[in-house]
Amino acid sequence: MFREYDLRYLIPYVILLLFLTGLDIWYEVAYRTEDSWPETIVSIGQGVSSAVAVTFTIFATVEGMIYMVIAMGRLKQLKKESEAKQEEALKKGREEGRQEERRKWQAWARRGEEARAAGQPFNEPPPSSDEDDSTNHSS
Repeated sequence: MFREYDLRYLIPYVILLLFLTGLDIWYEVAYRTEDSWPETIVSIGQGVSSAVAVTFTIFATVEGMIYMVIAMGRLKQLKKESEAKQEEALKKGREEGRQEERRKWQAWARRGEEARAAGQPFNEPPPSSDEDDSTNHSS
């Protein structure tokens, strides 16, 4: 059930826990010899439970910091990608706007040429002064 990265944390956790447990057993046997064997076992149990809490706290903190650093890096990467996509979309939008404006002007010029060729007056205003032009933001 463990994912691959969980073993990277589980193995050092167990090693540190075994080290602290061994240290606690050594301390209880070597320096607290006046205790009876039931008191020694209880003291070792208390030491091991403290070791479990300490090692869990250490590894949870380290893992949290690692995830935070990874998340911050990913956030920066996503921000850069988003900015690049926005810039690309802006360039594309500007180019499409230029093309649309060019088509309007070409159509206007064509209508003017057709009117002159037919001998009719051409008094249609240029596209940039059209009242219904929703892309005209110069007003």
